[in-house]
This record gives sequence, C-alpha cells and structure tokens, in this order.
Amino acid sequence: MDRTDGSGFTSTSIQRGAVALAACCAYLSPVDGQHSPSPISLPAAHAEASPCGAEQVTVVVKGQGTGCASAGVTGRQALEEAGFSLTPVAKFPGMICRIGGVPDNTDCNDAPPADSYWAYYHAPLGGDWSYSTRGASDSTTRIGTVEGWAFGAGEEPGSVPEATSADSAPEADQHTDTEPDQQTDGADTADGSAVASEENNGSAWLPIIGVIALISALIGTGFAMKKRRAVDHNTFNGEL
Repeated sequence: MDRTDGSGFTSTSIQRGAVALAACCAYLSPVDGQHSPSPISLPAAHAEASPCGAEQVTVVVKGQGTGCASAGVTGRQALEEAGFSLTPVAKFPGMICRIGGVPDNTDCNDAPPADSYWAYYHAPLGGDWSYSTRGASDSTTRIGTVEGWAFGAGEEPGSVPEATSADSAPEADQHTDTEPDQQTDGADTADGSAVASEENNGSAWLPIIGVIALISALIGTGFAMKKRRAVDHNTFNGEL
C-alpha cells in the first residue's frame, strides 16, 4: 500500500518516475561511431568567370556559348568577332534574323515576330542584364562589359559572367600545391577531425547529464520523505 505525507508524492510514483527517466536516459545515450547529423549545405549557384582578357569584351549567346571580342567595335561586329555566324533580315539589313543558324524555320525575308526574335542585352561583368535601347549596329562595346543575345520573346541570355581575378591565377614561376603534405596537413586534418568529434560527443552527453541529475534529485526527495515519515511516526508514539 502506498503512503503519502500530504505532499502528493508516494514511494511507488517516485520509483515509476525514476524508471521512466532512466529509460529516457538510455534512449538518449550516443552509440559508438554515431554522431548527430550535420546540416546539409547546398552549393550556392554562381556564374562562371569570363574567359576573355582584361581588355576584351565578353559575348554570350544563349544556347550557343561564350566568346571574346575587342572593345570599341559595334555590337554586331563583336558578335561576329566572337565567332558567331549571323544572317541579317533581307528587308531590314540592320536587323539580325539568325545567329548560329537559329532559327531554322524562316527565310529571313521579313522582320521576325515579337515572340521569336534575337533580344540584345548589355551588362557589366558580374552585374545584371539591361535590354539594349539601340540596335547592335549602333551600339559600341566597352571594356569590362558583356554583350548578350537570347532567342525567344525577350528572354535574358542567362547568367552574366564574372570578372576574372588576376590574383586567382598563379604566376608562371610559382608552384601551387594541390595535395596536402602527408606529415603536416594530413596531421592537422586528423587533429581537427578528432577535436570536432570530441566536441560532438560532449554536446550529445549534455541532455543525459541533466536527466541523471533529475533522477538523483527525485531519489533524494523520496529518501527524505521516508525519513520524515519515520521521525513523525516515532514522535507520535513517544507522545502516546
């Protein structure tokens, strides 16, 4: 039969609570060789670096590739200089009908429709596209800019190439190590992995330590209540 001194706790309830917390503790215990999963990081999307020199202009044709041209020429000249073939509109020679044979379903006699034409764009390296307000024959290319072309209903040419950093390319007389030294870098990597593993294991034990402390407190409370009841009982018998 359970006994209570009016506090609401009985010896049986304390024992049951201790058993439940012990089971929780066992559930939270880490298994050897297992660690908490790390958050998954996805690589951020980024534009490719321009293949052109610092004094050149980058030309991008969507679906066909990237080329390089000189600064100070017209957009049309830059397109051809970058290696792309073009076909003008017969009735309007200033307009471009085809680039690289696209589209192949027109005779290029009349102006193309509004939903199937080559849209012309400009952008600074690593910047954003701006729709050209001038025709390619009336536009002049500038250093550090990108000429963009896309076929359709005004679609953009895709990602704007980034500027090429001179610091990222090693000099001709420099040797760049791509593999870690087995005696130094490899050891540092192993030490770093060991430290990270110890930190993960230490963090995993924090909730378990808290549960153990709570179990100890409950067991101590149960013993104190039992002792108190024994003292009260002896005192009551002495008064009688």
